[in-house]
Amino acid sequence: MTAKTGGPASRGTAQVFAAAVVVVVAVFAAGFSPIGDRIGTFVESTVLGREPLVISATSDTDRFNFAGAPISMKFTFPLSSMQLPPPPPSSERCTNRYTWAHSLGGEDHFSTYGQVSLYARSAGVAVLGARVEIVERLAPMARTVVGCDLGGPIDVSYLSIDLDRAVAEYSTGSGVDDVRPFALEVAQGETEVVQFWAFSGTCDCRWRIILDVQVDGVVEEIAIDNDGVPFVTYASGEVRDYYQWYADQQQWILLE
Repeated sequence: MTAKTGGPASRGTAQVFAAAVVVVVAVFAAGFSPIGDRIGTFVESTVLGREPLVISATSDTDRFNFAGAPISMKFTFPLSSMQLPPPPPSSERCTNRYTWAHSLGGEDHFSTYGQVSLYARSAGVAVLGARVEIVERLAPMARTVVGCDLGGPIDVSYLSIDLDRAVAEYSTGSGVDDVRPFALEVAQGETEVVQFWAFSGTCDCRWRIILDVQVDGVVEEIAIDNDGVPFVTYASGEVRDYYQWYADQQQWILLE
């Protein structure tokens, strides 16, 4: 859940785990300056030892707010809707769905949302680029999908990850074509919070994010994955059934 940069080698590899629960050792209530807009509310950073750069990450959407509202939050299951228990009750339709779905063996469908926090303990820290590494591609499978549509385009800056093309780009959220390579500097004593949206339309993908990080002239690759295993995002195609939970009827309703 943390990564260390630097070391005797001119280039190395470290790894960051995006876990459902982030252990918070220290919380910095001020001084956060995400790229572009001030995005998200998850501004806790794990700080251990005297490393020049510490990174914490999460893909648990129950634990942070993806600013701008995701277009949809859907999960795919190998089970039929008759085998799925009701989702947890909440005042909002999509609250507490991530933990519930993944505890039942569900995986992200079409989209995976996440957030990475980078805290610099020293000067001379910069992220030179980001890319996506496709660990495994599988043919789409017909599965049952449940979810909730939030509506609206994403209108804030974020790291856009196209899993079909294996491309990661920085989007300002101001237009579909407003993208550019991802890079930023992290000032000493500050935290940069970067949100990402990964999506797949044609394949089931196991993947992770690779950041090229420079600390005092030393470049290191930082691998960000899901608690030691690749992120999993299922394709939007080949949906057998799509259901939403209707609390007033206390049942799953087939929409398509």
